[in-house]
Amino acid sequence: MKKKTNKRINLLSDGEITDIYGMPHFTEQERAHYFSLNKAEKTALDQLSFIHSKVHFILQLGYFKDKKRLFRFKFQEVPHDISYVMQVYFASLDAPRKLPTRNAISRNNKKILTLMNYHDQPKKAAGIMTERAKQLICNLNKPIVILRELFILLEQQRLIFPEYSTVQSIIGRAIIVEEKRLSDIIKSNVPEMLCELLDSLLKTNDLAYEITTLKKSPKSFAYQQIQHEIEKHKKYYPLYKLTKKLLPRLGISRQNITYYASLVDHYNAQALNRFHKSKSRLYLLCYLYSRFQKMHDQLIETFLHYVDKYAKEAKAHAKTLVAEVNKDATKNLPKASQLLDMFIASELSSTVFGSLQTKATATILSENEIRSVSQYMKNGHVDHMEYEWEYHANNYQCIIKNLRSIFIVLPLETRKKDKRLLKSATFMKSLFESGKSLSHTTRSSFPMDGIPSRIKSYLYEMKEIKRKNKIIEVKSVSPYKYLCRENLC
Repeated sequence: MKKKTNKRINLLSDGEITDIYGMPHFTEQERAHYFSLNKAEKTALDQLSFIHSKVHFILQLGYFKDKKRLFRFKFQEVPHDISYVMQVYFASLDAPRKLPTRNAISRNNKKILTLMNYHDQPKKAAGIMTERAKQLICNLNKPIVILRELFILLEQQRLIFPEYSTVQSIIGRAIIVEEKRLSDIIKSNVPEMLCELLDSLLKTNDLAYEITTLKKSPKSFAYQQIQHEIEKHKKYYPLYKLTKKLLPRLGISRQNITYYASLVDHYNAQALNRFHKSKSRLYLLCYLYSRFQKMHDQLIETFLHYVDKYAKEAKAHAKTLVAEVNKDATKNLPKASQLLDMFIASELSSTVFGSLQTKATATILSENEIRSVSQYMKNGHVDHMEYEWEYHANNYQCIIKNLRSIFIVLPLETRKKDKRLLKSATFMKSLFESGKSLSHTTRSSFPMDGIPSRIKSYLYEMKEIKRKNKIIEVKSVSPYKYLCRENLC
């Protein structure tokens, strides 16, 4: 924020100062509007005795209607306005050359304030502005916006706006007080360890400043780029957790948080280092909050990209296999009749069933072919979903590579109706975070109530294995992992 050498804050450009505080310069049409008098104004004019007082009254009233300010001016400075007033109201008289006395000018100004229902009370105006500026500074991030709000407030209060230097001092002091308030909150709520981590953002590593590295976002869904983003997430997540608790305590608006965060994008690390440490920490905390929101959006987008990719690949895989199964099943129907004939053939009546099964699978159809034909004959169609889950099971390593690391770092939230699904996802996340494997988790501990019944049969297979003289149940869980992720999306 730029400040003048006299330490007053720069609120307005020279042109804006002139527009607000400078003498009006009317066109002919504007003169007709602002110098017109209503009945009450004409009555006040008639109470004046001398022509120079009357001319001053009309001019000052017109200027006040435009700028809501009382001006000091000489008649020689406004010749066109004088000419218009004389022509309209005093055509038979000569234009005055000198202003009325100070007392007469003061009386005119008081008449104008009464007519316009305004008050010239600089101390009262300054007090109201000071209190309002303290409130506004928490919600508005730009001094010029605060200035406009103060203009509106005093206009509602029917008070003349103070001089520009007074306004500069009021807003400047409000900013200083607000910065100290925020600095004190940060100082008392940020542990030393996290202060050091925060300050490290403005230090350089072998290649660049840490903050410069943090500013860089992934340009694609490429594995390495996403992993770099996840590493930054892990490193600065303690600070993000802090911002979620601390920022509400600061009592500033989301707009101000966004504004302070934008300053980190605007300034480079060297410039941020030149700020007072408390100020740079405020900016960095707001930036981290904003950056993590963006980071989460990017990671979710990446997560959705891969889930959608694998879902499409699974469907394509299933479509191809179903077409092959349908073809083979149709082709194997005649062989199926041979298989059935074996069970009624007289020469096989005394054959042991196990031998019969071996002979059938060896000479006619394999076990898998028998299963496919049997399913085809019973259902009239092939189960697409079984092949989709088969694909996900075989694609398990890709799921681990591209989804697990994102799944672990993302915060989990869901709609109320999906509360049971959230339970399943939270269960998996806690296991992954602790370094445990789902395949070594007992069946009873799996929260399956969030999984639709129609697909539970595809999610796992139970096997019994002997370990340390105990029979242990082992579950094939890769489809379960994918299902939870897919439903979360």
